Amino acid sequence: MKISYDYYKTFYFVAKCGSLTLAARQLGNNQPNVSRIIQSLETQWGSSLFIRSANGMQLTPSGEKLYEYIRPAVEKIRFAESELKAETTLQQGMVSVAVTEIGLRLLLLPVLNHFHRKYKNIRIRLFSNSSSGCIDALRTGLVDFALVITPIDLSENFAVDRLKTFQEVAIGGRDFDFLAHKEHTLRELAAYPLISMGEKTGTRNFYMQFFARHGVNFSPDIEAASYDHIVPLVKQNLGIGFVPEDFLQNQENLIVPLPLKERIPPREICCIRNRNETLTAAATKLLTMIQE
Repeated sequence: MKISYDYYKTFYFVAKCGSLTLAARQLGNNQPNVSRIIQSLETQWGSSLFIRSANGMQLTPSGEKLYEYIRPAVEKIRFAESELKAETTLQQGMVSVAVTEIGLRLLLLPVLNHFHRKYKNIRIRLFSNSSSGCIDALRTGLVDFALVITPIDLSENFAVDRLKTFQEVAIGGRDFDFLAHKEHTLRELAAYPLISMGEKTGTRNFYMQFFARHGVNFSPDIEAASYDHIVPLVKQNLGIGFVPEDFLQNQENLIVPLPLKERIPPREICCIRNRNETLTAAATKLLTMIQE
């Protein structure tokens, strides 16, 4: 027998409601059409499924047996339809993002504020890590997409969207104020204690290569676990660090930018995602807001 799902769904509602009229109302149909479908279903099954009476529609033994099998299937399908509709219309769902510290502060945080206000029922899950850690999270399917900073080495088939360019500057505490009044070379700065991110991070490699291009060895005296650690260390006059210009806001004159003769190359925040996977509606909306 080739019986459509719509017929079984109609049977389900008639059995559940015990009334052709009430079932038609639930289905957004009319009573004659519902009656016709039930008659056609009974013909295909070769037996009566309902007893028609003044009290409504009552299942026959054959109808009860069919309903026993149909009910869980229809209810699971209806639940799935409801869940998918809610996710598609952003009434519920979840978006998972791997993001570097700079990506979070310079790009994602302001967007998340707007996104959460507009879509309050969408859950947000963030994985904060280095660029390489974010890429690993994407590679293993933990996140929908990742926000990383250049330089990055991508050998896999990832889609890459360049979102925001930022500039980093050398900074020192008040004890280094005497260096702030003229430009200095990297070699001159290297004579003072340097603060940097730890080994095997993209930022550490970036500055090692930058110094090396100018013939200077980059050998930090203090290694920080995150950018958020660099500014407090600099405030305590423990050395010279390098941070995005945006990090200098609201620092109460406790740190000073140090002009360099060699220009630090600009860096970029990029979004990477798997080309072979379709983003959920929630992830698509968040990424669109980020790109805007």
